[in-house]
Amino acid sequence: MVKPLVPPMVDILGPYTSTPEHALARPGRAGDAAGAGFSWLKDCTDDNAEDGTPLTAEHINNYKAQFLTLFQASGIPIDDLDEMLAYAVQSGRMNFAVAGGSANAWSIDPALAIPAYAAGRVLWVKAPGTNTSTTVYANTSGRGNRLVKKADGSDPVVGDLVAGRWYPTLDDGTAICVIAPLPSEIRAASFLTTRVIVTATGGGTFVVPAGVYRIRVSAWGAGGGGGYSTVGAASGGGSGAYVQRSFDVSPGDVVSFSVGAGGLGGAGSPARAGQPGDATTVTVNGTTITAGGGGGGLNGTTTNGSANSPNGGAAVGGDINLAGSNGDYGYVVYGPAILGGNGSASPNGGQRVMGGAGASANGRVPGGGASASGGASYVGGTGARGEVWLEY
Repeated sequence: MVKPLVPPMVDILGPYTSTPEHALARPGRAGDAAGAGFSWLKDCTDDNAEDGTPLTAEHINNYKAQFLTLFQASGIPIDDLDEMLAYAVQSGRMNFAVAGGSANAWSIDPALAIPAYAAGRVLWVKAPGTNTSTTVYANTSGRGNRLVKKADGSDPVVGDLVAGRWYPTLDDGTAICVIAPLPSEIRAASFLTTRVIVTATGGGTFVVPAGVYRIRVSAWGAGGGGGYSTVGAASGGGSGAYVQRSFDVSPGDVVSFSVGAGGLGGAGSPARAGQPGDATTVTVNGTTITAGGGGGGLNGTTTNGSANSPNGGAAVGGDINLAGSNGDYGYVVYGPAILGGNGSASPNGGQRVMGGAGASANGRVPGGGASASGGASYVGGTGARGEVWLEY
């Protein structure tokens, strides 16, 4: 028997190109994709021929070494059972690790060290601490740092990776991606069905309840008051703005808010135009959103046949920002009739109210502008108050 030379690493299972009568293609499998670049055993052509490949101890020992490495890395006891290979595969021992290191720098050492990073490798990892940064690194088997990312490739939010929890991870070729939903992703995808509606004007607070980690805030600014008609025509009040934004929160966080009051209508004694509505603000963890109030309607005078249109409120800081609508002009028509302007509608809120030749109308809640009066006997309407919704 001829002992082969030390086999090349690419052909670790042999029989190696140094073995007599080896084959360079798998016998009987022309075009086999697994055969390229490897050596193969082949049978003798008949019982008396000696043209087959010798089966060497080195060749068989390489197979045995592969199985023993699998058994030992899987942590199962070596026994004479027929199911040893199945038990090794079933154990999954080589595909998990309790990470060491720190909360933001993981050290991952599976039972069988990885030879190199490779796209597609899955490992279950137990986090060593709760992350305090959006930048988290993992070093697997000493192969160097790779960023830990969410499944979509974005950075984890602070607190996403919790100490002592197991996470399935996938090497995507550039980063270690956690392929289970993380708290920030769950919060972003779902709300519960509770809605707190705040209608009282002025300031107040809301304490985030237990078990709530995300809230959606909607706010309307107050509407402006309608103008007062003298000789000319007055304009209706502008409506308040609408803002909406979602926030990550924790139980016990305090949400502060101030709900705007509607602007008073214009009057002749003392002489005043319609007053602007107050803004509504909501502050969550230092971030404030503002739904501005609508402008007050201008009074009609001897010098303007139709009053200027007041602006709607401005929206600032929301994921959705909708400005309020301008108040409508009033008109002087032929004859003695003076028509007060309409009060404008608020985005997603109170509807428009009509002006005309007589009394004005108050704005509709939340956030609607009031209409102007149609004659000197009537004051302008009062704008609608603002409002806040807290949903979780």
